Amino acid sequence: MRPCLGLPKEIIFSSFGPIQYPLSRLLESIVLSSRSFSSSRLIKEGVQEAFKPGFSESLKLDILKEKVSKRPAEKTHRPIPILGRRTSNAGYVAKTLSEDPKKISKSELKRWLKTQSFDQSQLEIYVTACKQTSLKSALLILESIPTSNEGSDRNIPSSILAEIASKRIQDRQQLDDLLILLGHRIAIEEDVMIVSHLLNGAVQASLSVGHLVASTELVEYSTRYASEIARVEVEKTNTQSANDDDSKHGVAQDPSLAIRPLLACIAALMNRPVSQSHGPTCKLITILIKHTIDLCGSLESVFGRLSKPNIHLLSRAIISSMLSPDGHPFKLPEINLLLRQKLPPSTLRLGMTCMIQAGRRDQADRFERRLLDHGNQPEDLPFKYQLNHALKFHHLPKLALRVWEHVTHIGMRPDAAALQVVMTVLIDLDRSHEAVYLFRQHSRPGNDHQPPIVGSSSGNIQVLATYARALDLAGHHSDVYHLWKTLKSDWNLEPDERIFGALISSARKLALASVSEPSNNMLQVSSDHLSDRPQRETSDDWDGRPAAEVAIRLFWSILYQNWPNIAQTVSAPLRTASIWNGVGVHELFLSRVRGLSPPSHSAQSRNQTTKSIEKLSTAETVIPSLQYSLDWPMLIPTRYSFRDQIELLGICNQSHYIPLLLGWMKALKIKPDQDLILRGYYWIYQISSPIQNRLNSLDLFIEDWIQEFDGLKVVVPTDRMMELHYLDRFKWKAGFFNGRTKVGDWIKDK
Repeated sequence: MRPCLGLPKEIIFSSFGPIQYPLSRLLESIVLSSRSFSSSRLIKEGVQEAFKPGFSESLKLDILKEKVSKRPAEKTHRPIPILGRRTSNAGYVAKTLSEDPKKISKSELKRWLKTQSFDQSQLEIYVTACKQTSLKSALLILESIPTSNEGSDRNIPSSILAEIASKRIQDRQQLDDLLILLGHRIAIEEDVMIVSHLLNGAVQASLSVGHLVASTELVEYSTRYASEIARVEVEKTNTQSANDDDSKHGVAQDPSLAIRPLLACIAALMNRPVSQSHGPTCKLITILIKHTIDLCGSLESVFGRLSKPNIHLLSRAIISSMLSPDGHPFKLPEINLLLRQKLPPSTLRLGMTCMIQAGRRDQADRFERRLLDHGNQPEDLPFKYQLNHALKFHHLPKLALRVWEHVTHIGMRPDAAALQVVMTVLIDLDRSHEAVYLFRQHSRPGNDHQPPIVGSSSGNIQVLATYARALDLAGHHSDVYHLWKTLKSDWNLEPDERIFGALISSARKLALASVSEPSNNMLQVSSDHLSDRPQRETSDDWDGRPAAEVAIRLFWSILYQNWPNIAQTVSAPLRTASIWNGVGVHELFLSRVRGLSPPSHSAQSRNQTTKSIEKLSTAETVIPSLQYSLDWPMLIPTRYSFRDQIELLGICNQSHYIPLLLGWMKALKIKPDQDLILRGYYWIYQISSPIQNRLNSLDLFIEDWIQEFDGLKVVVPTDRMMELHYLDRFKWKAGFFNGRTKVGDWIKDK
């Protein structure tokens, strides 16, 4: 079918090919679009393409006017039938009715209700609950359903609970109650699609409050659940091959069923709140992507099992993961496959950036020229990487600072979002001292540690995280600790990994300054250079204790109190073999070595009956953290925080705990890099000779750890690599003390 020459492109083409318009719709589109064209020749050519050439011009215009005038004024709704696979999904029906009741015909709805265990009045309650904006109001409406004494949620379909899980949650207590309810349903539900729906709702609810620990546990459960579904499918396929005569019991399920729980979690993670850091969620997305590809064999096989919306979702997730530091590895065949999909322009822009970062700028240019040859307009194409790079790193920072100066000059009070953007620009330009001054200048009157009022905590946590990074880079390390202490009392906010990373980094720098005595050669620096850069803070007194001791204890406390179930399985490659295996040894480590205590159990004993206790124990099989009271559920230490902790342990003569820390990193599925492994080896072997006291178990441990990640270019350090690392450390110390180098030189990977 040749497109009409005079018609706008959006009339003839969609993202999935030609649109088969009815004739009346096509003619109306010509008339309505003619207002935007200055020449009538385009309309004439379009009409000539739409009709046979035997019609006269006047007759064609008369038919055109008649068709347009006869079109009804109001849009008619065509009810969609409820498909067979939706018969058990009451949440889908209730959500559809809450958004647009005319989408489902009354006769079809009556036939569907006959197959359900509830009536029309109860369905109306479900629809009303789906219309609510908060979880509390939705649960109050559901409590009006008459039930027995066994609990009001027993008669509520699981799909309804999955729908209301995405509502607004007020506090942690509501989240814990909801996770107990959802975790119990996930464990006992038999329908894979409904379990996927429940997982999606549970992950969204956890992310809305910032409970990253629960989100991680739900992702881990979804991977195990998907593997089990795949195993069952294989067994059913084998049964069908062995019993061809009994096809009824030997038919295998849909092969795409096993990846449905993984896609549900990916969709929830891609819908994360903007205020949260992308690091932990990108790591979870990477885990889900890898497991999805492993189940299907290849990415092309995955796309063959998905619908177009799910292909778009997975493509966006893969591209976003590739562009993250610890994301999916760059593979040219996969990038080519992604760019061949009919993706939105915004996703294509990111995909072409992946192609260029993988070292194939020529392929990205050829792809762009191919799109141009197929008739796409330049404004619809992803712009070239050179232009994107110039706008991002040259033009936009200057423009942002110019706009900021204009806003402050005319007396407007900026909000926290604008403040955060300008502070980030100043930090990237190595002007962190100005970022600190800017934050304190625009704080609330009378309090130097609070940014402007923004109406919600999302903007506050972002600007505070940026402020903590600026304090660390500017050398105000004690102020970072003060911000950490007052975050809960002054702002009623839980710290995230960005503020925690700034705290550990500040403690590391103070520890280096306190234990290393600089030589005279290090301190020989001109007074002209020191005059334009403020002196860094060297006092390591945090509440009467050394900063390194405070940071080390806090780090161990977060690990053992956030993941007490993982602590029982963490093993370290030490000379004493399995000394760290077993909960008893870990409790001894907490109580005697570090003076800490194991996490306390959660306070879920209020008004508990036998059934509620059973429900809690069932939910704990899905979300183990429900049995404990977590102090830092929003905090998952990053690779950079682990790197700083390795430095702290080495500086404080506690390098014998570094293998245990590496075991924690492996248990938490944190991807290592070569710098972190080198630092660990350097501090483990700094006292003894590496050749005589080499731990073979440590090398095997690192090799197994590296093999868990595809495309990870990390090797076991050699003696020569550690010698070079020692020389680099000496240069790093010199740069730290004399202040000759820039922030990017004396703080690596920041």
